Amino acid sequence: MLGVSSKIDDSGASIGKRYSRNDELGTPLGITVDFQSVSDDTYTLRDRDSTKQVRADADKILAAIKSLVEGTKVWTDIERELPACKQQFPLIPLPNTSDLQSANFFCS
Repeated sequence: MLGVSSKIDDSGASIGKRYSRNDELGTPLGITVDFQSVSDDTYTLRDRDSTKQVRADADKILAAIKSLVEGTKVWTDIERELPACKQQFPLIPLPNTSDLQSANFFCS
C-alpha cells in the first residue's frame, strides 16, 4: 500500500530484544501491535534513531509513515502531532487466571 517493505517478528523474544535486533539491522521505523492494540485499535510507531515512540490509530500511523517515507515530514513533526508512548509496563497475570492485567504499553 505504501510501497515500503515490512516483516513481522513473531519470534517470541521480548519487545526490547526485538527493538535491539531491528536497530542493528538498520530498520528505521517499527510498528508494535500489542494487547492494548486489541482493546483500543491503537498501535505504537517507534523511531530507530531517537528510540522515541508515538501511539495512534492505524490511519494516523500509516499517514505518519507515508509522510516520513516521502520526506514531507521528519520525526519531530510526528512527535508533535501524535501522542507520545511514555511508559512500558510488563504483562502481569491476574491471580488464578490466564488473563493479563495490563498491556505491553500504556501510552498517555
